[in-house]
Amino acid sequence: MKSKFFFLLLTMLLIICCQNHTECIVRQWLGKTITLDVKPEMIVIGRQPIILESDFCVLNYVDSMGCVSCKMGLPKWKAFGAYIDSISGKHVPVVFIVQESVRRNVLYSMKADGYYPDYVIVDKEDSFQKKYKFPAEDDMKTFLLDKTYRVIAIGNPINQENVTSLYVSYITKKRKFDMAG
Repeated sequence: MKSKFFFLLLTMLLIICCQNHTECIVRQWLGKTITLDVKPEMIVIGRQPIILESDFCVLNYVDSMGCVSCKMGLPKWKAFGAYIDSISGKHVPVVFIVQESVRRNVLYSMKADGYYPDYVIVDKEDSFQKKYKFPAEDDMKTFLLDKTYRVIAIGNPINQENVTSLYVSYITKKRKFDMAG
């Protein structure tokens, strides 16, 4: 009973403290660790095991809400990947975690658009969503992770120029890792 009350109180405080819903999501996710634990029942397209040899990784969660190929914007992802690689001087891996229900659509779109992220994890059991409870908003299901898999930025860089700039500033080390602001 006390834990339910504490959770309710904490939730209310978070809502009061946040200026808007997006700010609440950002505060909730910054500093959180998202491990790329791959289970035997998952399908991984790309090198196994997943080992990040870069200081950063872009993680994009793709679920079954809406038109998958429309919202994925794979040509934009291809351009974004090439851009961040060119400005960083290193390869920054892109990882897609895909719900089983959209696997065919995603793989078809990748083939049609000629873009494959470094890793595609098909999550047959929806383990990642159950563990992390990704935000409902599509633009808040993309994360910039540091080499310890800690979220240092959130937002979809292919749909929002300000998020692209934020990712670039971290990747090029123009911004210190400051969780407070």
